[in-house]
Amino acid sequence: IMAWVAVVVLAFLGVLAGADFLELTPDTWDMAVNGKNNVVVEFYAPWCPYCKKFESKLEQASEDMDDSSIVFARLNADRYEDFADHWGIHAYPTVELIRKGDPTHYEKFTYRREVGPLIEWIRERTDSDYDTAEVDVAPSLPYRGPPAVCFKWDKSLFT
Repeated sequence: IMAWVAVVVLAFLGVLAGADFLELTPDTWDMAVNGKNNVVVEFYAPWCPYCKKFESKLEQASEDMDDSSIVFARLNADRYEDFADHWGIHAYPTVELIRKGDPTHYEKFTYRREVGPLIEWIRERTDSDYDTAEVDVAPSLPYRGPPAVCFKWDKSLFT
């Protein structure tokens, strides 16, 4: 009966209905990340301009990949601040890949926030047949530090 409830809840949330993104909450987190799919999670704050800019790129990556074994999800880290703190999220946007059914095995995306590097990063970590020898996921420009982020204490600057 629990499996049936999980299917109904996830279908309602959009995972099985073909939605591009699953909007996660602390209540739906375990069901999403403990399944048989890799999950790409964006921790975001609705007031963060960098999150707003990155949103369309993440959506484009989801569309371009068109891979049913990968679920793209988002969690409002501003609304669920305690939950985000538990995961060590203090800057937005933060993107993490959680491996199939193992929420203790995750990796943070640290490259340019562009569609190409994001797709390559996901593929090289999820597809055992993917040839990474021809792919350069590192930034083409010299490294100038991490991408721009908003910190949780920056909220008053943007609202």
